[in-house]
Amino acid sequence: MQLADTKYSGRQTNRAIGGNRVQFGKAALLAPWDTFLPSFRPTVVASTFTPDTPIVITRIQAQAAIAPLGCSVNAVISISNGAVTGSLAITAAANDSGPLALNYAAGVPITLSVSTAASCNGGMNPALANVVAQYKAQ
Repeated sequence: MQLADTKYSGRQTNRAIGGNRVQFGKAALLAPWDTFLPSFRPTVVASTFTPDTPIVITRIQAQAAIAPLGCSVNAVISISNGAVTGSLAITAAANDSGPLALNYAAGVPITLSVSTAASCNGGMNPALANVVAQYKAQ
């Protein structure tokens, strides 16, 4: 399948997909920023992303193959550029921030990190998680 930009007018993008033309209107397209976290201990910067244009992060989701169990402190993942931060507590196998509107400037690195390590003494630390941050251009 071939995907090629055919036109950009600032309002619409036409794309040819396998010979078929698909037209996207004024709505900004969402894109995913994916990161794999093998564990939530210790605190660590897991991924860095530097957008070429200003973006808005609209949602953070994490799916853990091993869900937390009996944790006295839940793990927290954070997305931040040092000025704007969004966080998501890992409390189950499926975790969702709900709708967000985190605005980030172009050219400034954004990090995804484990900002609070899980503490599950006698329980199960969450592990093997895929984290997706949905974003769109401003």
